[in-house]
Amino acid sequence: MAQPPNIRRIRSEDFDKEYQGLIQKLSYALNEFIDQTIFVLDRKVDFRNLNQQIVDINVRTDAAGDLVSPPSIRTTLNGKVIGLYVINATNLLNTNIIPTAQPFIQFTIGENSVSILNASGLQVSSQYRLKVLLIGDNIG
Repeated sequence: MAQPPNIRRIRSEDFDKEYQGLIQKLSYALNEFIDQTIFVLDRKVDFRNLNQQIVDINVRTDAAGDLVSPPSIRTTLNGKVIGLYVINATNLLNTNIIPTAQPFIQFTIGENSVSILNASGLQVSSQYRLKVLLIGDNIG
């Protein structure tokens, strides 16, 4: 990953005398912003800083592969959920049986919750623990 640039601080002495008063007033806020931005970009932004939530849900499939009693997930996100991904799927009945494809979840969005409707890619007549990544959107 690229490193953030080494940006020099704004100093009033670097400007003509007539602008030094203005530069001095602006430089405090700008230098603070630059310092904080570089600090954040310099290995301080990680997955936990994003508007996301990881939850484990247990689901059971019937003989047709449909979910039995699909669960709802309470969210702690800022804004609404715009998508979710299954990042791990563990068969609780037999760990040697894995999903037939990347599990894809169909869902609806409620007030601070997501209702699971169905999931594809899971073996029939099985129970799974799904680790799900919910992604939030602050806009709208």
